[in-house]
Amino acid sequence: MTVELLIERVIAVGLLVMGLSHFFRAQMWADLFADWRRNRFLPFYLGWLYLQVGTVIAFGHNVWAWDLVVVVTLLGWAWTLKGILYLLWPNLLTRLAERGMAPEQHPERKFAFAGALMAVIGALLVWRVFVK
Repeated sequence: MTVELLIERVIAVGLLVMGLSHFFRAQMWADLFADWRRNRFLPFYLGWLYLQVGTVIAFGHNVWAWDLVVVVTLLGWAWTLKGILYLLWPNLLTRLAERGMAPEQHPERKFAFAGALMAVIGALLVWRVFVK
């Protein structure tokens, strides 16, 4: 198995499971995010995590082809950028996310929608990297 295929499979399964979790447990994810907002150091933890995972994916799966697996490369570079933003401007992404996460704006619906989208992309990737 190549490194690219390993990364594709890990991301495919991860997106599918995380998507289903966000969809079926949307209220818990909204509550978790609300709890996280109270921790002023969380952006540094998230930044470190996103930077590490993102760079491993981006450098280990830098595949630019007209194929579904390009989603994995895009996620790797997006997570790398997200990690950099969290580490250099810790409150920027938090403030942007908070705009739509007030309780009266029903953040659980947004988590459910994002979860459905992740699950569909994850399922397509699972099919592509395990079946096709």
